[in-house]
Amino acid sequence: MAISVYMSGEKIKIAVGSGGAASLNVSALYDLPLDEASPVGGVLTPESGITDKLSEIWKSYSFPRSGVKLTVDSAQFYLKPLRLPKLSDKKLLAMISHEFTENNSFELPIIDYKVLRRNLKNIDIVAAAVEKSFIESYISAFSAAGIKLSSVDCAVCSALDFFMGIKSIAKKTYIAELTEGDTLQSVLVCDGIYRYSRRARLFSEPGSPDYAAEIGRTVSAILQFHASEKIESRVENIYFCGLASEYADAVIDGVKNTYGIAASLPPPDSNYRIASVVTTENGVSEAKAGDYVAICGNLMSGRTLK
Repeated sequence: MAISVYMSGEKIKIAVGSGGAASLNVSALYDLPLDEASPVGGVLTPESGITDKLSEIWKSYSFPRSGVKLTVDSAQFYLKPLRLPKLSDKKLLAMISHEFTENNSFELPIIDYKVLRRNLKNIDIVAAAVEKSFIESYISAFSAAGIKLSSVDCAVCSALDFFMGIKSIAKKTYIAELTEGDTLQSVLVCDGIYRYSRRARLFSEPGSPDYAAEIGRTVSAILQFHASEKIESRVENIYFCGLASEYADAVIDGVKNTYGIAASLPPPDSNYRIASVVTTENGVSEAKAGDYVAICGNLMSGRTLK
């Protein structure tokens, strides 16, 4: 069994279980507050008290202190879909590095990639770049709390691991709307391949008509990108993750009626077994799989720190 940790805004989410490319078994979920120790814009600072908070959480729940897989929601990550020739890992990283450093002012980036599909001569990948200092701040904070990280990933890539493992949509074209607090990450997948993502801040009161309209506008922006790229496959579904139960139906129905596209929570998969309850600071409550896409997908990833 492994432990997956997701950090975003004022929360830390934890999943205990195991996973593979198309299988997932989550035995326990935790959804806990970070309070004043929350990262600012995804960035950890020594003054935040994050080390003490991590130590407190790990002691309270007796989590294992090694082999911990971390995924982070932050605008610090830059993602790019690429189709490249089949090459050695070293040559691929060199090509990807050129793609990022040509137009971005990185000081000392860490660059990695996830293979989405292998063709006869080429591979489709999503490449990621982030400042080394950003990753090191997380490794240092967890290490100071006596916790050893085995991997650090970005939330979008972890979510892709989750969605790509669902057999019924493996080669479909869809939008995944990932809500976490006041952040909305929109991800466009075409024919099973990542094409584009857009991060937005939500300013309206959750559950209000303005909130639903704001989310609708982000959907519109993704559909406009899809049209501008002249992508042949049409968007068949929009999947919503992280919406509170009391207003999820209103948001989903509004998008469905406005754009005439099927909208719902993520579809189930027979190879996914996810705990039906989640432990919070107030006890145990019902868990919705769509609220834990990133940490669950992180369990399915084989990526490790290099």
